[in-house]
Amino acid sequence: MLITLSTGCVKRANQPIEDTRNVDMSHPRAKLITGSNKLLNKVVIRDPRFRTVGQLNQAEVAVQNLTKNKYILEYKFDWTDQDGFTVDSHSMWHRFILTPHQVQNFNSTGKTPEATNIIFTIRLPDDAFIDLKED
Repeated sequence: MLITLSTGCVKRANQPIEDTRNVDMSHPRAKLITGSNKLLNKVVIRDPRFRTVGQLNQAEVAVQNLTKNKYILEYKFDWTDQDGFTVDSHSMWHRFILTPHQVQNFNSTGKTPEATNIIFTIRLPDDAFIDLKED
């Protein structure tokens, strides 16, 4: 009797592979994403909190600079329902400055009662002229 075992991985076309170092899913209602590898171990997202405002949900997260460097960054909130489907797909990137060792809080309110969970992302801006901007 000959038994053949085969191991390997199945690759799905057009499926990006998430680098789990950049994604914190430790909170049941929040997915926190550090969208630039250069920020790993330098800037962290932490302490997602939620509350109800009328029939809507509000979320707040903290972004902390662990270094002596100043960063110009962007953030965005995306809202999903309890099953992970996008509810508010019109989110925009917002630019902010994070000074050395600063902790800055950001909050957002879902646009519908179904918006219960968040995906919060920070990244370095994709702006070729960012170094030319003055304080």
